[in-house]
Amino acid sequence: MMLKPAYSIDDLSLEEVFRDLKLAALAYKKIRRWNWLKNFYIHFLPKSSHIKLKEKQLNDHLLKELLPTAKSLSYFRIIHCEPKEIYFCNLGENKFATHSMFSINIQKDDFDDDIVPSALSHEIVHTFSPGADESVTTILGCEIDARMILLGHKIHQISLCKLLRNLVRHVVYLKAEQVGQIAKWKDFIKSLEPNLMTEDYLAELIDDYENGGVFGKVSDYTLLPYLSIKTAIKNNIDFAIDEFRFFGSLKREKVEIPTLIQIWKELIENRKEK
Repeated sequence: MMLKPAYSIDDLSLEEVFRDLKLAALAYKKIRRWNWLKNFYIHFLPKSSHIKLKEKQLNDHLLKELLPTAKSLSYFRIIHCEPKEIYFCNLGENKFATHSMFSINIQKDDFDDDIVPSALSHEIVHTFSPGADESVTTILGCEIDARMILLGHKIHQISLCKLLRNLVRHVVYLKAEQVGQIAKWKDFIKSLEPNLMTEDYLAELIDDYENGGVFGKVSDYTLLPYLSIKTAIKNNIDFAIDEFRFFGSLKREKVEIPTLIQIWKELIENRKEK
């Protein structure tokens, strides 16, 4: 199974992807400031207490809110199994999150990362539908986040904004590399995050992009979902296309992502001229 968008990276200009990245980065920066102020007191807790509190909060969130919302996706006609618990533990180098049949495991050192809620959505898709590849899993995880946003869960808004920013940041790199504009890419992302994007950080980022980093085959997590969203926007549809082989025959089916498209329009498309 793999997403098969109608548009390719050749159909997009570097300037268009730059614009998407700028708006995604601005959306994340704005919403992140709110979250830090709201949870200011937590940062004074000892790390072990902080982790235990976060683990309990996320387990309650998983069982009471996240799983029921995930089950509302039409893609999950059959659910093979579902996670019952979340753990923060040491997963080893270059791992952020993993799943087993009944649990989701998050890298202990990353317990406070804004993107944890989206990691949970992603791993839920893996447990619900083990046959889905990373591109399909990523876009379905984003659809779960988008539905959680509409239900009022701010942590998923923060998380999805960061995920989309990271996703488009990598696509911008791929496009800049394709057209021989890596220097322009560096200047642009430095202008968005001047305090973060030192030369050392950029070198690490490029190394991750070129060698897989924490993602493995990075484009499955970034380029294919991004192009699928762009295809839906340009064709005024609310689904992506999943292509797979079934008993030797090539099959194609819709992956419905209406809420993700709605959120993307609010964050990106409807702000392009502002």
